[in-house]
Amino acid sequence: MNNRSRNIKLLAVTGLLVVALAYIMVWRPKASDLADAKQTNGELTDQLAGLRAAAAAPAVSTTVDPTAKALRLAVPETADLANLLRQFSTVAERTGVNQKLVSPSPATAIAGTSGSSVTVTISATGTKAALYAYVHQLSGLSRLFVVDKISLQAAGAAAASADSGGPTQTAAPSAGTGLEQLDLTGRVFVSTSARSVGGTDA
Repeated sequence: MNNRSRNIKLLAVTGLLVVALAYIMVWRPKASDLADAKQTNGELTDQLAGLRAAAAAPAVSTTVDPTAKALRLAVPETADLANLLRQFSTVAERTGVNQKLVSPSPATAIAGTSGSSVTVTISATGTKAALYAYVHQLSGLSRLFVVDKISLQAAGAAAASADSGGPTQTAAPSAGTGLEQLDLTGRVFVSTSARSVGGTDA
């Protein structure tokens, strides 16, 4: 009877050892792998949810509004006189006009607004057709240019008046193919105040 009890106890201990060995050798690694798999699955689920949310969100447009871009070109934040003078020179070359004088004045504030204006005085010579084309193209610049005063006269008469020291008289354009002189005053505009513009374009 005692031997039988010892055998039963021995079998029980042996069984426990087998179960423990099976746990250590098989189940514990499998359990660790299962936990890792669950963690990975959770991470992938979160990433998938994020991708779905991003796909469902409305697309953000990166296209620049052409109207806003044209407005910035027409009325920039600075006087940008160097670029303005280049545009005038390009128009003169394109139309065959000889610019004798292009003189911008300091910016002045525009009452009731945060902007300012720059007065530009132009004197140029060329044929009547060329000068008409010149003025027309100045009005079509990307930079807004408003013509306030314009006069056209025979180039010889203008030179004679200047030499004599007398006042320049506006005469009717000369007939034929002779050169004419254009005297023009206009304005360009800046979206910032005259104080902000001052000193930005030496």
